[in-house]
Amino acid sequence: MKTNGRESGLDEISDWEWRAQQARYRVKSLALSCECTPRQLERYFARRFAITPHSWMDQLRLRDVRARLHSGELPKNITQEVGFAHAPQLSFWCKRVSGHRLREFVGVLAR
Repeated sequence: MKTNGRESGLDEISDWEWRAQQARYRVKSLALSCECTPRQLERYFARRFAITPHSWMDQLRLRDVRARLHSGELPKNITQEVGFAHAPQLSFWCKRVSGHRLREFVGVLAR
């Protein structure tokens, strides 16, 4: 249903990156902060940004991890801040998303 020429109350949100960080890069938590269901968020992202919320948050998280590592922070210190319980989870995720293990990922950033 359209209201005032807008398709959704989600159109009113402009602080997506901040919300994603606060949600620790979890779709369900982001949807909750936007007062919608995860499925509504998926449909909105598909229509508005042509990407899934999960993929979009992976890109943001990768950028955040890259910036923190580049500034010299240790992986064990950023693990929980970027939404992982343990450093090995962060390493596995880096391998999946970037194609590099965390150690290699740090080396790639240093180049």
